Amino acid sequence: MVSIITCTMRQHYMMEVFENYHRQNWEKKELIIILNSDTMDIRLWKERAEEYENVSIFHQPERISLWECINFGVERAKFDYIFKFDDDDYYSPFYIQEQMECFKEQQADIVGKKASYCYLERDNALLVRHWEHEDKFVDHIFGATIGMKKSVFSSVKFPDRNVGGDRLFLRRCHSKNMKIYASSRRNYMCVRTNDPNHHTWKSDEEQFYRKGDLIAYTDNPRKLIP
Repeated sequence: MVSIITCTMRQHYMMEVFENYHRQNWEKKELIIILNSDTMDIRLWKERAEEYENVSIFHQPERISLWECINFGVERAKFDYIFKFDDDDYYSPFYIQEQMECFKEQQADIVGKKASYCYLERDNALLVRHWEHEDKFVDHIFGATIGMKKSVFSSVKFPDRNVGGDRLFLRRCHSKNMKIYASSRRNYMCVRTNDPNHHTWKSDEEQFYRKGDLIAYTDNPRKLIP
């Protein structure tokens, strides 16, 4: 079974958090949601959670960093495989299935995405990034796609920070000779909203164009994600 962990500060992304979980065709799963804002109403989340199976809701004060919240979630995870989901990205129905196949076939300790689709809401533009880094062992993957064996956590935990915690975590894992595998570009899409204050990782859209290849202009990018 797998444990999916999502940490969020945004009440209005409730639907996306639950739907990304519910959409997965991997039946043996649980969802751990960590509300990381002092103004969020946990009662509303618990009411919505009643519509789904195996969902736990927790609250952590907003002074607690993002990656410390993920540590909190891992400590409460019941199962041997941990997946971090962001609240605003898209994970297709086959996302967990693909990643679990990589764990089995590649004997990896950590699996995620380095090649991926990215949608820029400002321009309705769908791009693919780092297509040359798929289906191979790497030293880094996107933080929103980190999947790991829970046994990794006995050696390396996420650092107590909001920005860059994923890179430092993966660097420490790599230094301990843990195997990090980047799966295909399929089944995941990073979404960049119009709000410049929305994202923890600050990056201008032009950087995405420089490092990505344009697939299409569309107002329905999910239909183009294989």
